[in-house]
Amino acid sequence: TNQLVDDMRYTPVPFFLLSNYDWDHQHNNNAQSVEMHQAFRRVWEEFWYQLVRVTLSSNDRFAMETVKDWNLRLHELLEVSQPDIRAAAVMASLQMTLSLLQLSVETKTKFD
Repeated sequence: TNQLVDDMRYTPVPFFLLSNYDWDHQHNNNAQSVEMHQAFRRVWEEFWYQLVRVTLSSNDRFAMETVKDWNLRLHELLEVSQPDIRAAAVMASLQMTLSLLQLSVETKTKFD
């Protein structure tokens, strides 16, 4: 776990969770580190996708408002002085937005 935390901490911001750039392999050739980083990315993406999917599939008429509220709360964390918290908030907000887009495409595909 400490290795995963270190990998996340020292990964340059443009590559954090987003790209397929093999930063770990380029810098330390640690195969286990690469696997852990990729596993974390998959879990991270799946978490936000499922959270948004389950929320929007509920019968609550305020479901979209709930997702919007979560996103606004994540944006409030951008004013925190801790850079790692700000980075995590940005990444969470971005992943939530990507999940919304993915669900929109899936829904449109079902109706076409």
